[in-house]
Amino acid sequence: MKWPDDPDLPLDVRERLDARLTEFVEADPSPDGGKDSAAVQDLVLDLFAIYIRGTGGDEEEIRQCNLIFAGMEWDTDNPRLAHAQKYINRLFSGQLSEAHSYIDTALAQRAEDDAAVGKAAIAAAGAQGGKTKNKAHAIAIEQALAYYRENRARYKNKKAAAADLEHRFPPVKFKTYRRLLSKV
Repeated sequence: MKWPDDPDLPLDVRERLDARLTEFVEADPSPDGGKDSAAVQDLVLDLFAIYIRGTGGDEEEIRQCNLIFAGMEWDTDNPRLAHAQKYINRLFSGQLSEAHSYIDTALAQRAEDDAAVGKAAIAAAGAQGGKTKNKAHAIAIEQALAYYRENRARYKNKKAAAADLEHRFPPVKFKTYRRLLSKV
């Protein structure tokens, strides 16, 4: 693989570019012929560094440019790093105030989301706790009302039925059965 001919580019720089391209092509390729994205990024940065050095660039400047370009273009597939990516992209492209306001908004939103999840979890646990606590009562009431409907004729009035149901289906009390039977 050869670097495009450029009459302004010194021969030794072209040879180093060609050597780096050949090294990349001959490196352990993936089965489908593609290259690892990190390897491609390294190639691009190396070619850029060779070109800058060959045209008189300073080593520290090259490192700074590489860092800036990498920060501006950094992209992640990890959802947990999405906010960090946007923050870093803004910082490296020189949008400092936008970067700081973005991260402040993102952190505030995360705190709100965490609080909402916490409230929902507490409410769900409370509701579940109430259902669990009253489960024995609910079962006893259901069974008692079914028994009453089947044996209504046995009782001379609802007060007598409530007293009998209190003994047959504890832990529900007489007053509760009396109130429930008044609606039946």
